Amino acid sequence: MGGAQNPSASGDSAAQAWVLNAGDTITVTPPGTVTVKNVEFDLMTYPAGVSVGGYPVTIPKPGPYVLTWSNLTDLQIYQVKITVTLDNGCQEVHVKYVQDQQATACAVGNVVAVTPTTAKSGSTTTASATYTIKNNGPDTMTISGKPISLTWNFPDVDHDDMTFTAIAFTSGATSTTDNFSSFDPGTKALFFPAHALGTAAAGETYSANNTALPAVAANANLTMTLRWQFSKKDTALPASPNPLQKLCIAYTIAIEPGVTKFCNIVGQAASTANPSACD
Repeated sequence: MGGAQNPSASGDSAAQAWVLNAGDTITVTPPGTVTVKNVEFDLMTYPAGVSVGGYPVTIPKPGPYVLTWSNLTDLQIYQVKITVTLDNGCQEVHVKYVQDQQATACAVGNVVAVTPTTAKSGSTTTASATYTIKNNGPDTMTISGKPISLTWNFPDVDHDDMTFTAIAFTSGATSTTDNFSSFDPGTKALFFPAHALGTAAAGETYSANNTALPAVAANANLTMTLRWQFSKKDTALPASPNPLQKLCIAYTIAIEPGVTKFCNIVGQAASTANPSACD
């Protein structure tokens, strides 16, 4: 067993279940006195005994005989049946218990939408709203290659020519600006470097920048400045409603490999799906 949150547990009973996260492992090491044909891992929920899809997994010799844990139902206890078949046909069956580790909570909190400030240049007015987002978790957040879901709308009929143009990011000494075009009101999944660029699917758009977004260290801040533009001839922006209706970021952390976490920054609903999805 590798990576368990409680390495002193035996795994021999539900009360002594190993607590494993995605990427942790269970390894079978046969004694040198026997020759193994294969090792089979069979996984069931405990105590219901419902078989988990994708199992059993059979690993033939010479191994290594390793089961890599996947991201399953948080806090659910599973029974792992390990069947070792020897070359002479004899079998040994071992049973271990594993509890799926609970996902860490969102590393960032929800905030109230910021009232944009405006600046005029030539025939255009730029409205900007800056959000300072603190990483309250113990791990560095990696956000490059992950979507940011953003919902905005015209604040009133006098600004129906408003367009969303950019997000500027700063983390530590690293800054980058991602520019967008044809981002009409509504919800978009904004993909950033180093996402595999291609033809955007419905509801998706891509940054025009090729610079990777900065990682955010534990207890450090990520600053995001959202920008819109509209005609200088338009009236001043109203105090409400805010053009930004919802903002949700996605990121990964090293202790949950292969898991993308989502956190609502603005517009979090009472029935939020954090951190498994944006609501």
